[in-house]
Amino acid sequence: MPMEKLFYFFIFLNAGMELFFFLNEGIYEKHHLKSIISDLSGYAPFGYDWGRELDYKRTHRRFALLTSLVNGLLLFLLFSTGTVPELSQRVSLGTPNLFLEGVLFGAIAVTVLSLFRIPFSWYVTFVIEERFGFNRKDRKTFLKDLFISFAIGLCLISLTLGTINWLISLPYGIPLIFLFLALLGITVSFLFPLVILPLFYRMDPIEEGPLKKEINDLVGKTGLKVQGIFTADESRRSGHANAMVAGLGSSKKIILFDTLFEKMDHGQILSVLAHELTHWGKGHTLKLMTVGLMEQALMLVILGFLWVWNNKGPFFGLQGTHLLRLLITVYMVSTVMNLVISPFHSWLSRKYEYEADEMAGTWTSASSFCRALSDLATNDLSWIPSSPLYSLWFSSHPSIPERILKLRKKVST
Repeated sequence: MPMEKLFYFFIFLNAGMELFFFLNEGIYEKHHLKSIISDLSGYAPFGYDWGRELDYKRTHRRFALLTSLVNGLLLFLLFSTGTVPELSQRVSLGTPNLFLEGVLFGAIAVTVLSLFRIPFSWYVTFVIEERFGFNRKDRKTFLKDLFISFAIGLCLISLTLGTINWLISLPYGIPLIFLFLALLGITVSFLFPLVILPLFYRMDPIEEGPLKKEINDLVGKTGLKVQGIFTADESRRSGHANAMVAGLGSSKKIILFDTLFEKMDHGQILSVLAHELTHWGKGHTLKLMTVGLMEQALMLVILGFLWVWNNKGPFFGLQGTHLLRLLITVYMVSTVMNLVISPFHSWLSRKYEYEADEMAGTWTSASSFCRALSDLATNDLSWIPSSPLYSLWFSSHPSIPERILKLRKKVST
């Protein structure tokens, strides 16, 4: 099959998968929703608005499907009309070397995609999230976040594509690309709490007091070294609550969204943080990073075979080796890899979540953590689980009811 037709096949395959899982969720709800809600009534707070959660989930699900289908249609049209191939040829002829070709192509692609996605982001923020009471952004903050995200994407993607386009032309280009991407990922993870997060959030050291002391005691149990404990002003953007340990090595910071303090008491906050710290204390984060690198290496090996096999002859009317051929090959390989590996990756992530839940209950209080999970599910409208098939492929976390049930069983044994 010519590579052009194979590429179109993968565009429609992605759209078809999105539609399949969308319909699967609807069928699952139709046949199981009543029994699910009945089973969950003993976990959710009395008087919980199940209709509101269903409306929220379905609204997001419909819009996500629409976004995916529009993206696929746009991609198909841009290639079938020759727009992208012609742009690629112009960029190649107008730049003196492969690095600048990749940089310029990346800059144009990021700019076009960012402009295309503005109305979708606007609708999610000011229509969907606003309707359900989660959005706290004003127009100025929205535009500021959009510009910062665009600037970061422009720099990272353009320089990455430029480097990859140069490396692929060298002997042993595929291994060199793997090393480059691995180093880039580590660097970005290291700089994330130091450079990127402060661009979006005002991060202040947590106030002195009992909570800070208890957090420091908790950190001491893990042996983890962190730069400090900070609060981030998520309340200017959203009503969702969260906590994280961000960074690598000496850059690690504990970040508590200030919305946590609106929803939870100190015991609950400690239990949520204990869960996050466990991922580091038990090596989950580093293990998942290692698995990710292994998946990336496998993808590049497959890419290397395809690159050698199909690197001759015309391609969308263009001759010779060029960036467009490389990007399309990556698109197709990553599509297959995601479909095949996602169940394993999701299973491993869910396994680590259960382990972190158990340790959080041990280090703090199981009852506090169960209450924290319950409050998070109630606040974020996330009591109802996805279908087993969707969860198998895409759910990195078990559902809140599953986590509470397993933790209660563990405590009672």
